Amino acid sequence: MAQDAFTRLDQLIDRLPGLRDEPRHQNARAEQQAWRAAAGDEIADHTVVQPNEQYWLIIADSPVWGHAVTHRQQEIIAALARTSCPTTTLKVKVRPRPAPMKPPGAGPKHQTRSLDPQSASLLSDTADGLKSGDLAQALKRLSRHRS
Repeated sequence: MAQDAFTRLDQLIDRLPGLRDEPRHQNARAEQQAWRAAAGDEIADHTVVQPNEQYWLIIADSPVWGHAVTHRQQEIIAALARTSCPTTTLKVKVRPRPAPMKPPGAGPKHQTRSLDPQSASLLSDTADGLKSGDLAQALKRLSRHRS
């Protein structure tokens, strides 16, 4: 898969001086490692885990990865029970990562395709025999795109 410009929050926190030694950061790091070990690298690369006392919220970046977590939920909970970060409930939400914004004018120019003469004539002839005026007008507009 292609690499994107997304940087995980735990990686950004690791770069901040003074936060590495905090107990809360160490606990969060242990939870992230437990998640990666229980869910596997492939699922962990496409999910973010937010543990709390009642349940762990799993945010997947697509419905496919959300379904993968749901499908393997009992297996993952059993694996987490063997770590120092057990939980009994996983709640899965899907929140796609935002697509990178392209600057205006960076994309391909709008290109109109032209129809071959036979297709254009067929559209025009079909429009002549229709009862619906709106549909007939739409087909006539399309038939004007002949090559």
